[in-house]
Amino acid sequence: MMRETKPLLTALWFIVSLNGSAQGTARQPTQDSSVQPETCAVQGTVLAAATGAPLKSAWVALTAVSADNQSSKEVTEDGLFKGLTDTNGHFVITGLPAGKYQFRAGKTGYVSEDYRLDDGPPKATLRLHPGEKLDEVEFRLPRTAVIMGRVTDESGEPIAGVVMEADAAGTRMGDYILEDPLRYAVTNDLGEYRIHDLIPGGYYLSATDSGSSVFMNSTRLIWELGERYANHPPVYYPDVTKSSEAQKIRLRAGEGRRIDFSLPTVKLLTISGRLLDADGKPAAQTRVQLRPRDPYASSSVNFRYGVTPDANGNFVIREVLPGSYVVSATLGREEYWTEQRIEVAGDNVSGLVLQLRKELELSGRMRVTGGPKFDFQKVRIWLEAPRGDEPTYRGAWSEIQKDGTFTIHRVRPTTYRLGLYPMPDGWYLRSAFFGKQNVLEGGLQLSGVESKESLELTFSPNAGRVEGVVLQGDDPAYGALVRLFPEPANPNHTGMSQDARTDEDGHFVISSVVPGRYHAVAFASERVGESGDHGSPSADSVSARIIMAEKETKTLNFKLPKKEE
Repeated sequence: MMRETKPLLTALWFIVSLNGSAQGTARQPTQDSSVQPETCAVQGTVLAAATGAPLKSAWVALTAVSADNQSSKEVTEDGLFKGLTDTNGHFVITGLPAGKYQFRAGKTGYVSEDYRLDDGPPKATLRLHPGEKLDEVEFRLPRTAVIMGRVTDESGEPIAGVVMEADAAGTRMGDYILEDPLRYAVTNDLGEYRIHDLIPGGYYLSATDSGSSVFMNSTRLIWELGERYANHPPVYYPDVTKSSEAQKIRLRAGEGRRIDFSLPTVKLLTISGRLLDADGKPAAQTRVQLRPRDPYASSSVNFRYGVTPDANGNFVIREVLPGSYVVSATLGREEYWTEQRIEVAGDNVSGLVLQLRKELELSGRMRVTGGPKFDFQKVRIWLEAPRGDEPTYRGAWSEIQKDGTFTIHRVRPTTYRLGLYPMPDGWYLRSAFFGKQNVLEGGLQLSGVESKESLELTFSPNAGRVEGVVLQGDDPAYGALVRLFPEPANPNHTGMSQDARTDEDGHFVISSVVPGRYHAVAFASERVGESGDHGSPSADSVSARIIMAEKETKTLNFKLPKKEE
């Protein structure tokens, strides 16, 4: 019996050991899907930048952004968290999942701003780790500005229904309007207007008579329901009728500026002519449209959606203000088209003859010069009509085949500049020829072209690169705009005009830079800049001139004036 006990005890000891081992393993941390991760919280104050006084009922918002793209503003599901400040300007927001957020505050009459920590510079994004609590968040909001005034006619009588537009200066250069945020107001029965909540900076102010005392949201309705003649031309500050002669109004935080307008009365004129089809026969039941040529004209500027010719193709467009226009017509699904530029001055315009032309089909091929294999199918080719030349038509595009060939259908016989999107990093368009035409120098001119020439494009993998840092005062300038303008200006080579925004550290990168001479300009933000040709410097910008060679990398550092609060 004693000899049988030892094996039994040994077996019992082995079973107990297994149970003990299993229990030890069970006590190790495990992944429990029912356990919620620890949430975060933020609290702080919202103050007036000028006085430091607390702001009551200011909104505070955190918006979750994509973790792999700091500049993204994509909102995730349930990714928006809000709060309001109390009488002491204090706020508390709890229950925040860990992650990355856009964190801003604002209040009516104040400019919304990014958060600050420990009296530091504004930050674009906030990253919260599990369980993190922040209690030293601060917002300093500058006051917005106001433009107000009264609009009258030459006799001093008020004009109702005048659209007053304050266009943020942006950077209007050549055909580019990089940023153009708009604020507007409409004059009441006393001719008074008030444009509020203007962010401090530069603005262009215009007054455009809508022809209606009741302003509609749709410009079409304004013209169709207008109960009076809109016989006052658009006027730009300071009392000029051409947008190119407008001057910037600079507004400081909290400033209220009064600007009155007196609109001159002009004689309304008539445009008449005849529309023919491609065979020279009257083109009845085809709409004839009139649009201003000025690409920067007020969005409410005089235009007509169209008139229909009679059975003989005759048309009349009435109540036209003096100015530069384009008369156009299309037939079918824009298969046939015509346009003609006209100047309307002191007399009626008559005797116009417009003949519809059939659109073209353009073929071509892409090649590469050395380097890695180029995936043509990831690129699209775009024929873009210059903004000021063909305002009723934006162009035509085509996908590219695996072998580099392409065919662009329904191309209007006009002049284009060439665009390729998206351009792979490090590559650039080295040459583009249509027969003997150098497209990158003179554009693609198709007016009167009947030949079967091919559009031949050559790509190179040896593009340059420009990077650097933009400071505003001594702090990194987040969201500053850095743009390269070719010298001399070349509107036909769209690949030479490039830009980039700075990140939180003020860093920017512009890749795929075409070799050549450039004027590099850094602008403080999307709402400031200067109107001028190809990057003229202003008080809101700094610049440098560079020459880029193939495969070259240049570093540029800019220091902008300190931001006024």
